[in-house]
Amino acid sequence: MPWRRPTERSELVHVVVTGYKKRKYPRKFYVFAIDVTWNNNERSEIYRRYSEFFSFQTTLKALFPDAAGKRTKERTIPQLPKRIFVGRSHVAKVAEARVEQINRYCQTLVSLDVNISQSSHVIGFFSPRIGDISLPKLHLHRPASLHPLKIPAGI
Repeated sequence: MPWRRPTERSELVHVVVTGYKKRKYPRKFYVFAIDVTWNNNERSEIYRRYSEFFSFQTTLKALFPDAAGKRTKERTIPQLPKRIFVGRSHVAKVAEARVEQINRYCQTLVSLDVNISQSSHVIGFFSPRIGDISLPKLHLHRPASLHPLKIPAGI
């Protein structure tokens, strides 16, 4: 899918978490793959870490305290699955288990009142970012004389 930022007046129509992927740069972590459909029929595939969801949720609750249940007992903003601190060997299992939970979270979020679901904070979170572009791997070929670990003979 080519990368295009949705137009200024785009509205979210549908969001579905399609799975998770392991990223290895700058260090190993997992991202959730999310298919986003906009009102102009454009689709974007974006990737978000759980930590990004967590930060997003914190700000969302601050922006909409009534919907977060802070001023009233009625909460409409969905609950995000709790943070889990696990060893490195269990991270993939946690990511796999969270796919459905994050998907339900996104579905509920998009179905909320337009003041929330179409807010600039929500639109911005689900808009494509530079890191969402799938770039081909670059293979850098250097002459032996430029390789930092090889010392030319005779020196």
